[in-house]
Amino acid sequence: MTSGLATAARTAASPLARAQTAPGEARPWARLAARIAATPLAAVWVARAGRLALVDAHAAVGVGAGRVARLHVQAAAVLRAEAPLRLDEERTAGDPAAEAWTFAGVPIPGPDGLPLGVLGIAAPDARTWPADLGDILADLGGAIGDAWGAADRSGPRPADLDLSPVLDATPDAFLAADLAGRIVAWNAAAQSMFGWSAAEAIGRPADTLVADPAERQWLREARQRVAEAGAAATGPASRQVTAAHRDGRQFPVDMVMGLTTNGTGALFFAFLRDVSDRVAVERALEGEHSFMRALLDSLDVGVLALGDDGEIVLANEVIREMGVPVVWSRTDPDVLLPELYHSDGRPMRLRDTPLARAFVGEELTESEVVMRSPTSAVRYFSVNGRPIRGFQGDRRGAVIALSEITDRRRRQRFRDCDLAAARALAGADTVDDAAGSVAAELLRATDGLRVVIEAEDHVSGRRRVIGAAGAAAPVQNDRGGRDLRTAIALHGRSYGSIGVSDTVEPLAEELLAGVAGQLAQFLERRRTESLALELSRTKDEFIALAGHSLRTPLTSIASLTELLRAAGDDLAAERDQLLGRIQANADALRAIVEDLLDLAGLESGHIEMMLAPVDLAEIVTEGVEGVRSGAGQVELHGDVPTELPMTGDRIRLRQVVDNLLSNAVNYSPDGGRIEVRLRAVDGVAELTVADRGIGIPPSERGRLFNRFFRGASAHERGIPGTGLGLALTRVIVQRHGGDIAVVDDDGPGTTFMVRLPTAPVRPERP
Repeated sequence: MTSGLATAARTAASPLARAQTAPGEARPWARLAARIAATPLAAVWVARAGRLALVDAHAAVGVGAGRVARLHVQAAAVLRAEAPLRLDEERTAGDPAAEAWTFAGVPIPGPDGLPLGVLGIAAPDARTWPADLGDILADLGGAIGDAWGAADRSGPRPADLDLSPVLDATPDAFLAADLAGRIVAWNAAAQSMFGWSAAEAIGRPADTLVADPAERQWLREARQRVAEAGAAATGPASRQVTAAHRDGRQFPVDMVMGLTTNGTGALFFAFLRDVSDRVAVERALEGEHSFMRALLDSLDVGVLALGDDGEIVLANEVIREMGVPVVWSRTDPDVLLPELYHSDGRPMRLRDTPLARAFVGEELTESEVVMRSPTSAVRYFSVNGRPIRGFQGDRRGAVIALSEITDRRRRQRFRDCDLAAARALAGADTVDDAAGSVAAELLRATDGLRVVIEAEDHVSGRRRVIGAAGAAAPVQNDRGGRDLRTAIALHGRSYGSIGVSDTVEPLAEELLAGVAGQLAQFLERRRTESLALELSRTKDEFIALAGHSLRTPLTSIASLTELLRAAGDDLAAERDQLLGRIQANADALRAIVEDLLDLAGLESGHIEMMLAPVDLAEIVTEGVEGVRSGAGQVELHGDVPTELPMTGDRIRLRQVVDNLLSNAVNYSPDGGRIEVRLRAVDGVAELTVADRGIGIPPSERGRLFNRFFRGASAHERGIPGTGLGLALTRVIVQRHGGDIAVVDDDGPGTTFMVRLPTAPVRPERP
């Protein structure tokens, strides 16, 4: 070693010695020991009343504080023995699989020869310490003892310890420079690192060892700040810089720079360590980290991970976009999470979350988590979770992957709702029978507060509730839901509507449309089946008509005509009577044909309704008066307002009144009573015609308005008719947008009710 290096080494230690004011006060002795011995861990303890107290420690990145604490045992052994101690391979007691550490320590001597403390170093590998390590540590321990002893003497004692062998033995490059920045000391490691010998390096500007211009500027400014503040007021300056080799090669180094003084003046000193391997590893890790981050962020599943300390260390972009609440507290595992639930609806505690279960060692596959928020739709997640273990099976953390399956659950929920609605309708005779259960299924599927199914009264335009589920009264909340209404309609015919209030389901319209379609098809199917049944019955009734109502007058006409032709003048006296009978039968046939043509024209729409403002009260009154004269012993009583304006075909409406009144008279016995009532209710004219006659059996009411149908009692009592009157009446009422039905009433007889809209309507077409 050159004399300059010896001087610089001694000078580098002397400011630490002079600056120490009392034994145990912290100074960077541990850092110096770690650098000299090329170990990641060093510590200094002071002895007080036979016990050790840690006063200084240096631990490289990645070395935990627990490892420093475990060195206390070996340091205590050094203090008891008052002699150096070397352990070439030390393991945690009772754990042969634990990581091996090596230890070396020396006592720090005091002025009286008794130890003032302990200096110790350690490395995380089963290394064998160099033979001269003990001497180096003893020299450094002596320097520390001198520094602590100097505080008890009246004046400062310059440190005359020669640390040149120590600095030449350290693997770190060491150099010293004067205030002008010229190199004055240079150790062997510096020569190896930069390629300049000591003779070549001494006198060169230290700045030329730094390749980057910005880093050279930092070096100059740092040297100036340290020089201006003085050694006692500043600590060492450290930074990673890019060094320049003699051959032009550049490489990263960690540099620690400080200021000291000797008998000739102030000196800058620096320790430099080549960190090329570490930087390469860091860059590789950074590249792998970037790759892993890009990979995780490109996944369509959310990923969340915990480290071995139970803290969240990773959450990819997808999980952030999902909006899943990332709640984690290792202090209260029983806390209830306000938005997370089990698949069966139970609130979820922190200990039950997939992340917590994976952290304690459980493996999960497709575990379901439900998220319910007061301001959004229910969301469903499928979670896979695994614990993370080290090579020896020790716990290193946990990771979970979340896939949102809300769409899958929604489709399943919608299918279940559609299927439940179909089953309810399949087992129902009328839509009213199924509406309640259908509304309940819709309430569950749409996550709304109330569902109402209404049927439309095509006469008044009003709707009545036939099924409802959910809260009957309005509920104040901040769900931010929507109120939706979907028409129940098919082929331009409206049957009603489905309404849902405050639903947070984003695709509720789709479900409502599907169920409304089922209801409309059910109603249309019932209507079609009714028409098909009516057609079938009409054929049967027509055959009966042809067998009686048509064949009888035709037979009579044919027989009478043949009789007149064969008798010649023998029946001259009876000719007019016979011709009258022929005429009567012909008129009966003509009436049947006219009714059939009228009915067919009205049903097909070929016969137009002549709509105009009319007074229905006047039409009903005229009809009652017209029938009363031929009612015989049957009494007619009318309850008709002075007027009831509406829009309609006057002739056809009179035809309706006449048909109902004549039908009531025909089925009423002598002395019977017929009551006619007309009133306006919510924009609908209601006309009722009630008799106290023979009545209609319930089994025949469904066929009453079919063409050619005549009840059994009509045949038994010989009541004349063709079975076309009520069919024609129904068509006329329907063309006015109304309906006609037999209603239940107290007592015997039959009550017909006709309901007609009073406002102008477009004529109803078949």
